[in-house]
Amino acid sequence: MKNALTLITCLFLITQVDAQAFLPGYNSSFYPDVYSAALNIAKPFLYQQDYLTQQGLTVNDTILVYNSGQYGVYDNYQNPGAGYYIGLSDYAAYGIQGFQTIWPTQIPDVFYSSPASLFNGTVDCVGYGTRLLSATGDTSTKGNAYLNIINTIRTQNYSPFAHKGYVATAYQFAVAFPTLPTSVSTGWEYISGNVEDSLINAYNHNIQSGLSDYNGVRKGSFAQTQPGDVMAFGYSAASSSNGHFVILETQPQLLDYGTLSGYLPSQSSTNLNSLLSRFNVYAVPVYDCSGLQAHFRDSRTQMSGIGHGTLIMLTDPVDDAPMGYVFDTLQAEGNTLNYDSLGEHVYAISVGRFVTTPANSLQQVNPDQSLMIYPNPTQGLINIKLSSAPDGATATLYNLLGQKINSWQLGPVPANGICTLNLGVIAVGTYLLHVSDSAGNGMYRDNVFICSKR
Repeated sequence: MKNALTLITCLFLITQVDAQAFLPGYNSSFYPDVYSAALNIAKPFLYQQDYLTQQGLTVNDTILVYNSGQYGVYDNYQNPGAGYYIGLSDYAAYGIQGFQTIWPTQIPDVFYSSPASLFNGTVDCVGYGTRLLSATGDTSTKGNAYLNIINTIRTQNYSPFAHKGYVATAYQFAVAFPTLPTSVSTGWEYISGNVEDSLINAYNHNIQSGLSDYNGVRKGSFAQTQPGDVMAFGYSAASSSNGHFVILETQPQLLDYGTLSGYLPSQSSTNLNSLLSRFNVYAVPVYDCSGLQAHFRDSRTQMSGIGHGTLIMLTDPVDDAPMGYVFDTLQAEGNTLNYDSLGEHVYAISVGRFVTTPANSLQQVNPDQSLMIYPNPTQGLINIKLSSAPDGATATLYNLLGQKINSWQLGPVPANGICTLNLGVIAVGTYLLHVSDSAGNGMYRDNVFICSKR
């Protein structure tokens, strides 16, 4: 890619084109889960950064060229201010009236402008985060991921949270997740985290005196986090009172000496062994909106904004609760390793998960049958393990528009219960795998996440 500063010059060369031919429904779509929303909303920026590829798509600096159509991409991390929101009066022009129930007067600007032929991303981490959460599920208070957490946290009254129509801060997410139940049938649940509860309680009451006493708790099992989980970092008043918000792309990868040295090549063996002796060390690939080269192996090499990178997470070996993190290589220059840890400057590190309703989730058709897909995410080859499948059973892959991608005959299932499928050349994204018997009766269904082949 060339220097991204050529964006303004290039934009004048683009004729107006509709995004439907390239990314159908980009502005108006609602997605069945957080992962799908995070990936699909980030796609234009990930294409421009060469993190994702698509057949027939070429990238010329900040211009995406697809089927002779040219689409500009403007990605820039910024805090709320001019250009951060699209106002209600412009909803019709963008085709986003469906979001008015969630955003009555304004919405963070991560949308496509047809007049400018431009994908715009002029937001911060929570601008991107609340945009994608508001596009997850439906538009009801319970069924929409953003409305659900607003209503849940404000009703509990244990921690502060934004009103409907406003962007919540990363701090608010980070301290909210540890107050949630740890298992729900639908809605938000707390997966893993750690909090400075007394410091949070004092700070919360300083900014909102009517809150109940804070009840957030520590919870281990960080390794159980999944693609699409939300991880939030809550900073203290001494460190901006905000934090950071990311979406997990994959499950965390537990690192050993060899894999950790790949992320921290300048560190001495003494430093690496010391870190590994004190913590479980994980590499966590994420989607977020952040600064230029904000994380390890970051896709944002030309400009800040929405993109992909990897965090190094540190957890307690006893219960696997988050204890600290290393965001980028600047914290590990030379033979000095600096990591942020829970305490005076970081009040909370937590992970939440939005469990969708049966109407929106991709659950098993028959709860008496069991299906396991691995690796998932995959780069194209998957194993599916079934408890049983009759002769003539078929596996069919659909995209999120319900369009059939491919199908395979499965039965009879091998003795080990494992069938291997080669998905072939397929675009990055989320798909639905449906297994049915010879009569076409559904037996199982589940998500399949296709990650980059790069």
